[in-house]
Amino acid sequence: MNQKIKTQKGFIQISLLVEIIIAVVITSAVGTGVVLHRQGKLDSFLANISQTFTKTEEPITAQIKEVGQEKVSKQPSIEELLMDSQLEQEREVEKINQEAEKAKRLLEEQKRHQATQRLAEERQRQQELERQRQLEIQLLADEFEIAKSKVEQNELFPLITGYIDSKGNCRCSSGYNKVSCSGCPYFAESKLRVGETIRMEVSAISSKNSSVIEYKFVSNVKQKPIKNWSNENFAEYTVPNIPYSSFGITVLVRNDYPQRRSVNNIYDDYIQIMYEVIP
Repeated sequence: MNQKIKTQKGFIQISLLVEIIIAVVITSAVGTGVVLHRQGKLDSFLANISQTFTKTEEPITAQIKEVGQEKVSKQPSIEELLMDSQLEQEREVEKINQEAEKAKRLLEEQKRHQATQRLAEERQRQQELERQRQLEIQLLADEFEIAKSKVEQNELFPLITGYIDSKGNCRCSSGYNKVSCSGCPYFAESKLRVGETIRMEVSAISSKNSSVIEYKFVSNVKQKPIKNWSNENFAEYTVPNIPYSSFGITVLVRNDYPQRRSVNNIYDDYIQIMYEVIP
């Protein structure tokens, strides 16, 4: 296209060239005719002009025909136009196929990325479930060990199963025997008068390894025990005149096993009772 433009810039159109030649010839003819008319030679000059114009017109006409034929020969044929159109369509189809292939690769890559992400999330979820399961197993194992230890301790050490006094007050739960008994209300009448005597009795169960249980009754009023270690599970106590509004009685039990359940290695189980003092 650039070559055609350059060629057209240096080329004068045939029609314009013919007009220029005719104008020059007419101008010259008019001037010459005027001179010859004055000299009486106008007729012979006109004949020469007609002959010259005819000779000039013939090559110009031939040149016009040649240029026209050249233009016609340069125009593409229908076959060439169809071939160019087919090539253009093929290029467009190839371009579309390339874009489709690119979109397909991107879609497949996105699917692989999503699948990898879902797999990682599922693996993380499974790891979290496994961690929770291991924690639950550990908790169950700890609870089992605690229960097993309690069973073993209960097999080694005695437990208090109940306390009752002469006023009808009773209690089932002890320091190491956390039970409740619905038929035994807790201290229905826990008020005692100064000088009043009560009788206390404690029941306990023995371990498999020993049938000997010893009892000790202690009051927080006296420094000395109400009754020291013995096989008797009962004791009597007279309420002294104390400057307190209440006092407590503690009963300790143990067996003949060399070790003790308590931290200070003194007893295996205990029960504490509080009484209110009435002057």
